Amino acid sequence: EVNYMNRVASRNPFELITTMMSFILDRIENQNIRIGKLVANQKNAIINLFYTPTILTTNSLIF
Repeated sequence: EVNYMNRVASRNPFELITTMMSFILDRIENQNIRIGKLVANQKNAIINLFYTPTILTTNSLIF
């Protein structure tokens, strides 16, 4: 999944903490997917991954 949302500079410490946690969780998610693919390749298993978009659209007139 491609992250289309730009991360803006934080305005206060709590927003900074939430932004950092979001970044860390995104990294962990990507690493878990990579590890799963490597283990599946090692065990000769097939994994079907389905990605749902995080942001459907930025144009509110579509819905």
